[in-house]
Amino acid sequence: MIYILISIFTLFCFVFPKSKIISLGGFVLLWILWGWNSWNGDYESYEEIYYSIGSYGLDVSTFEKGYKFFNSIIFGLGFEYQSFMIIYSFIILTIIYFFVRQSTYSALFTLFYFIIFIMSYVFLRNYFADALFLHFVLLSYNLKNSKKRNVIISILLFTIAFFFHSTALLFFVFLLVYFEKLNTKRLLFLILALVILLFSSVGVFLSIFSDVSITSKIQHYQSDVNPIGPALSHLIIALIPTLFTHLNQKLDFDFRQKYLIYMFQRINIISLIYIPLYFVIPDFSRFFKLLFTLNIFFLLELFVIYKSSKERFILISIFIGIYMILLYQFSFSTLEFTLIPLFDSNLIFTK
Repeated sequence: MIYILISIFTLFCFVFPKSKIISLGGFVLLWILWGWNSWNGDYESYEEIYYSIGSYGLDVSTFEKGYKFFNSIIFGLGFEYQSFMIIYSFIILTIIYFFVRQSTYSALFTLFYFIIFIMSYVFLRNYFADALFLHFVLLSYNLKNSKKRNVIISILLFTIAFFFHSTALLFFVFLLVYFEKLNTKRLLFLILALVILLFSSVGVFLSIFSDVSITSKIQHYQSDVNPIGPALSHLIIALIPTLFTHLNQKLDFDFRQKYLIYMFQRINIISLIYIPLYFVIPDFSRFFKLLFTLNIFFLLELFVIYKSSKERFILISIFIGIYMILLYQFSFSTLEFTLIPLFDSNLIFTK
């Protein structure tokens, strides 16, 4: 049954690529797959933490306070862990849906997002932080609000994200997008300086984190995991769309289009600060999935902005290249703990 639904949804996405209703239907499908998922690679550990926090208090876990507090509230309302997952997945997917629906090609974006979802949903705390970051992106090019209001809301979003996952501390650097006196060229030089600084003194940066769940993993990449591939991929994904828009600036773009391009260029440039951290601790490499999401959104919008056949051909080529990198990363992920359980361990579809 689930395979039939996915096939129908895929067909509808290509026939009606701009449909927000089909996009919503896709997210309902994701919610059913995740909320009623009864096992995955991290399911049992999070289930144990849920009941431990509910029974013995917040101090029983080293997880971030925001996540523990949310666990405690839901447990206090009398819900079992599966019900907690239905509620938690609904909240995260709703937040992400409101980002995706802003895309001109919202249905098509939802289809492309499916793989990113599979790679993300088991990281419960990290995924919540990522969802909040997506709303910062919407704020960054929102011309209806004052810049001061956008900055305040962004700080609030990043603070909440930090209380769900410690690595969200790095999100605060993205507030630089609002400093318009720091033009894009100067911003690039500043970020490159920060990248060099992080490469040379990353240990000092990581000493900021007192969270055992973060610092205990520092040795991970010093074993048999090579971060060169993800680091180079991040560089390509962040810079190629940025370079394309820089080389194809046009005077006939309206202000909103120019501002969208301007902000996404700045977000991509700032994201480069993650690259040095790939070499130290795996938690930061999860931003890679967020980077895919942002640039898929960006490229779909550029396809609307740029009209000529040559420009659209280049954009399609860039999109295919970036999505091939995503598929490559997906093929080497732990599918037996993510993809397969979505279909084989679902309380609705496997009865």
